[in-house]
Amino acid sequence: MAVVLCSYSYRQTAIPVDLLLTDFENLSVAHSAAEAKKINKNTSSTALFKQKAQAQVKALYNQSQSKSRLLLMMASPDDYARNKIDFTKINLGRDKILDEKMQEANAMFFHDLDTYQHTINNVIDSIYKTPNPAAAADAVLNEYNKQVSWLKKKTPDFYQDAVKYCQQKKYNDALANQNTNHPYYIQLLEMQATIIDRMLIVNTQIEAGNGFAAALIN
Repeated sequence: MAVVLCSYSYRQTAIPVDLLLTDFENLSVAHSAAEAKKINKNTSSTALFKQKAQAQVKALYNQSQSKSRLLLMMASPDDYARNKIDFTKINLGRDKILDEKMQEANAMFFHDLDTYQHTINNVIDSIYKTPNPAAAADAVLNEYNKQVSWLKKKTPDFYQDAVKYCQQKKYNDALANQNTNHPYYIQLLEMQATIIDRMLIVNTQIEAGNGFAAALIN
């Protein structure tokens, strides 16, 4: 939240999203099927990003002191299924303007994610209609690269308005200093986790592109 997300121009801070931006910017789909085939799923950049991002989300949940249903669901789905906490009895302050900005950003993200998936699926469908799908693996990756680059750039942009609002309100200071007494502290933790979750969704699309291309040449 101390960053200018849309240009990836930022300074390293203690704010969770900031700590992930360099890794997120450097994520990419393989440029050839042969390259995709060599990717080690356990040590790939996408696997490492996933580990780092999930650790940040769990840290956010721990900072919430078990006061957020959303953070519990994101950080520990299994624990959420067994959850016995009555979140309706936890009264938390909400900045309604920030909620609205996040709702708008989420709507734009999922709209463009849907557009991305339709585009990719159309390309994949056309590949399977060719006499030799394996020979088209590089063409699939080329389209994945084009579409992922677009989605990866757009994702931080969607949340720029919410980020700027938090900067104006100096909410980022509360996050960086882990000021649990801030009236909207839990909401700010949830905002960070939400943006990280969207980055993880893009990361999954990159993994899918690499996996699909590798499978074509098996």
